[in-house]
Amino acid sequence: LQECRAFHDREINVRKCCSLITKILYLLGKGERITKDDATNLFFGATKLLQSKDPSLRRLVYLIFRELSSIVSPEERIIVTATLVNGMKDPNEIYRSASIRVLA
Repeated sequence: LQECRAFHDREINVRKCCSLITKILYLLGKGERITKDDATNLFFGATKLLQSKDPSLRRLVYLIFRELSSIVSPEERIIVTATLVNGMKDPNEIYRSASIRVLA
């Protein structure tokens, strides 16, 4: 989880971020538990990754939102919900549909 500080870098390293999110999703899928504080940090770090126009990274970000939404508090979910609503207005239909799927 410490490696996820890369989410806050000025220049987004798409390959590294994709790898980190994949590892986190794998661990969550295997039943690993993460603390609420760690989940919150990941949740907001992943929000910054939506600035990237890389489709594979954005898909992984939507997946991590879905997985972490049950761990973080409702107040924190509202902030990401606002981000996803903005994603629904994106001219690219891939991003719009992914935002709708996560919100559903």
